[in-house]
Amino acid sequence: MPYNFRQRYAIFLASIFCVVFPSTSIAACAESDKACLKEAQRKHPVAQAAFWQAQLAKPFEQRIGAAPAELVDYVLLDNMLSGFPERPKIPSITAEFRRDIDTAMAEIPQAIRRALERRLAGIYLVQGLGGSGYTDRFSSADGKPAGAYIVLDVDVLSARKANEWATWKERTPFKPNNNTTLMATIETPENDTRKNAIQYILLHEIGHVLAIGQSIHPPWWENFKGENLSQYPFASLSWQFSKQTGKFVSNYEENFWLRPKVVYYLGAKLNANHAEMGYAQLEATNFPTLYAATNPFDDFAESFVTYVHTVMMKKPFEVAIQRNGKTVKRFGSCWETERCKQKRVLIEELLKEF
Repeated sequence: MPYNFRQRYAIFLASIFCVVFPSTSIAACAESDKACLKEAQRKHPVAQAAFWQAQLAKPFEQRIGAAPAELVDYVLLDNMLSGFPERPKIPSITAEFRRDIDTAMAEIPQAIRRALERRLAGIYLVQGLGGSGYTDRFSSADGKPAGAYIVLDVDVLSARKANEWATWKERTPFKPNNNTTLMATIETPENDTRKNAIQYILLHEIGHVLAIGQSIHPPWWENFKGENLSQYPFASLSWQFSKQTGKFVSNYEENFWLRPKVVYYLGAKLNANHAEMGYAQLEATNFPTLYAATNPFDDFAESFVTYVHTVMMKKPFEVAIQRNGKTVKRFGSCWETERCKQKRVLIEELLKEF
């Protein structure tokens, strides 16, 4: 089956934002007509490099702000295609929230900021995205990827500080019970702020941006058929492609047998009692996080964010599992260990190119 990927740190909101946009692309398609919606998205101005030329010519600091109506329209198409009930709209942005985003970006290592100058058309804010963050690419006239943009949801990102957000995220694969608790730490207590939650999410999305046009993993927007995964050195360290099922499977399925049941955001398939075993199995792989084990695209984005976060920015990363009040498992950064050595080499080689 085709593998249709859109990266989201998803939070399904309890309410649906109801807003109507004057959109010829959407008006021409019934919501159930996926082929029509997909074609409208393919031909949409936002998917074309020409739409973004003016933004790319601006200083990077001026490429952050409320999403233009055309981009909101495009994301609405994607939500309809992907089955997300949310209907995005242009947000109001407080000065405090804008300052958090500006500061989060300013603190990211300069080598990464330089790499984004010619690749990232901007960071755009909406309400009602259906997730914390969304990244997509746009193409030149010959159909080749020419750059990317990031969309963030103002309401979602206003809700949590760094450790609270990371804890929520790492709990989503597990059905809660009264005996087992999982806690994630990505910041020290004094730096546990909303700004640093935004920064971590941005780094994950930036990983997706920097992977576009590189031989890291197959393009998520194409129908990969497994013809030559070895041409993607990073992905082939951890993944195979099953032509029988049309899905990617890890190189560790025999011993990491819980992996296929690891699902983030869309409904937990594992009981909380599986958390200790799941992280123990994860330690026998080269995946830096549990989320990295879900697909090759998030494998790289999670590798990128945790490498930059812990190695380059010297920040903490730990998942702790408690049972009946006692810590039974701690899972930390893998970047100083043998199991992630090959991935570290490839990430550092990529960063040298910037």
